Amino acid sequence: MFNEGDKVTWTSDDPGLRKEKNGTVAEVVSAYRYPDRNRFPSLYTRSRSNGIRDHISYVFRSEGANYWPEVKDLNRLELSTKPKTCKFCGCLDLDCECFLR
Repeated sequence: MFNEGDKVTWTSDDPGLRKEKNGTVAEVVSAYRYPDRNRFPSLYTRSRSNGIRDHISYVFRSEGANYWPEVKDLNRLELSTKPKTCKFCGCLDLDCECFLR
């Protein structure tokens, strides 16, 4: 399960074009509901209809566009951030004597 603000990745399944996309969860959509029409009007103007879902789904914002992909195609995007460590001894205690030098 994802929450608003989570970063995810998925592969688009547009006919003839498979593309890896990254985005941020903009809305958690309850089962048997549609995304908020006022917040995501572009989801209602496309010729291809994304039918109602019988499970929780998610709207994503990516590259200035909104997407409502199938949940089975989603993966959490792991950020490659390392915790800050003391540059002298490598410990995680940023108040250690080495760090204060």
